Amino acid sequence: MGAPVMLSEADIERAGGVTSPKLATRLFNEELVRTGGLPANHASYPLRGGGEYYGQIASNCRISSQQATDGISVYWKSHHKALVAVTEIAVVLSGWFNNRAVDKKEGGAQSPKSVSVSIEYPAGVKTLLTFSKRRQGRVDMASEACSDFLEINIPAGAEFWICAAEYMSAGYLCKNMAMNTAIGEGSTASTTRVADRTEQIGSDPASRSSNTWPQRIISRTTHGGVCSLGDSIVDGTGDSFTTPLADTAAAGDGWGLIGRAVSNRRAHINGGVAGDDLETCIQGGNTNFRMSQLAYVKNGIMEWGVNSISNGATLTAMRVNMLTLWNRAATFKRPDGRLFQTTIGPNTTSTDSWATLANQTVKAGEAVRVAVNDWLRAGAPILGGVPVDAGTVGAIIAGQAGHPLYHVFDTASAFESSLNSGKWKVDGTAFKYTGDGLHPNQTGYNLGDTSGAIDHSYFA
Repeated sequence: MGAPVMLSEADIERAGGVTSPKLATRLFNEELVRTGGLPANHASYPLRGGGEYYGQIASNCRISSQQATDGISVYWKSHHKALVAVTEIAVVLSGWFNNRAVDKKEGGAQSPKSVSVSIEYPAGVKTLLTFSKRRQGRVDMASEACSDFLEINIPAGAEFWICAAEYMSAGYLCKNMAMNTAIGEGSTASTTRVADRTEQIGSDPASRSSNTWPQRIISRTTHGGVCSLGDSIVDGTGDSFTTPLADTAAAGDGWGLIGRAVSNRRAHINGGVAGDDLETCIQGGNTNFRMSQLAYVKNGIMEWGVNSISNGATLTAMRVNMLTLWNRAATFKRPDGRLFQTTIGPNTTSTDSWATLANQTVKAGEAVRVAVNDWLRAGAPILGGVPVDAGTVGAIIAGQAGHPLYHVFDTASAFESSLNSGKWKVDGTAFKYTGDGLHPNQTGYNLGDTSGAIDHSYFA
């Protein structure tokens, strides 16, 4: 017998694809290198095997959803927690955003920007991050910029801060959310050139209505981080840093339904955009920027749905559009990654501030919401690439080979008074779980975690 023929990775791909999980992951990591999604000095920090990849390792990263009108430059400081021990760190900033206030579509900023970035760790010690060894980096429109890896030892559970000064000829990119000044977050905007405090220790900037966070914070890791994709429920509309729950650094940086459920144990990228609906998301490549974040985590959770129901979507359309987005997400996720969908929570009016069930009235579209949730709870069955009813012979469900989803998290049951009641649970207290009948408040958002609806045992 002759010597065995050793096939190269290119030979394997030409022969019909990759079946080895280890090889698939290696090729995926190499593709990130080729497309520029990693630090310029990543070769000095090679992967060490054992399932390691360049991935999200911290809490409290968010995508931008608006371009500011109150300034062309901004200095901001954000708080984070390392979910695993890290030996190097890089920060990714964005030149794209989802235009929440106009059409809910993704697009580039109106100008490039120059950025200075530092990490504050431990508290009171700032270290500058570089971009291809330069003090400042450039973020092009409709693009991203990743800093060089900085060698630094941060133990699991430690808190740190990212500080950045950004300069543009148009409004800076931000999100219409408050920062947590209790743990040092804040930002300062200017119509000229804001003071660059990335290397200075002093008073922290104050929180404003529009603030900025990093898009990703990465390191070499095996950690199974989470990227959440959805509407205002993911974004965190109605959430609060203040009462009734203590929300300190020790409690993590959770925000919104997914963030509050995962950030105490998982690195997280919040990809929520208020007002988002399935119909807009499926148009062209409108979710491509957000879904590209799935390459840096092992778990992607999608939540879209409630706004489509409010817009009059039918059951058939809802199921088809959800499947379209799941299939798209599957093209962005890691080979070892998993995709999840949540059920859709209640939407009601109330004459007594949601203190009782009797005084709640469900809004239009309830029958569609219940039908979609029932389909999701049945595992979102599909047959021949098409959504089908539960019980259809030959259909596959979430978690089975060929289905884009790994599992469905029944978060609606955490909020409803009973299965498919369509009403918020109550205890006689006004505004106990919601402040408007659609969005949870801080106590309500925490139900995603405390109820066990988002079960970490399903995560990769």
